[in-house]
Amino acid sequence: MVFGYVCFFRLEELAIEDFKKLILSQDALKMHVFLQFVFNSELLREHCRESWLSIYDATYIDNKIIGGVEKNLPNVSDILRKVEIKATGKVHSSLS
Repeated sequence: MVFGYVCFFRLEELAIEDFKKLILSQDALKMHVFLQFVFNSELLREHCRESWLSIYDATYIDNKIIGGVEKNLPNVSDILRKVEIKATGKVHSSLS
């Protein structure tokens, strides 16, 4: 939950190097699976958006949460690659 909170609500407040240290301090395979989901806006729209609508306003979800993921993807793409290499030994992801 903490990593979800950071990725969706506080990533812009955190220095990218600090985020990288936090992510790399965890199990690489778990972080790889998590980050591949969190930074895929299509999957978020397909699997999470409907549930989030019971809590948040649609504009907030689209602009702040999913929009924030899309906005931050270029900043975290290097971290995604490093975690993927650490977890699998290769880079296969289309997200990074």
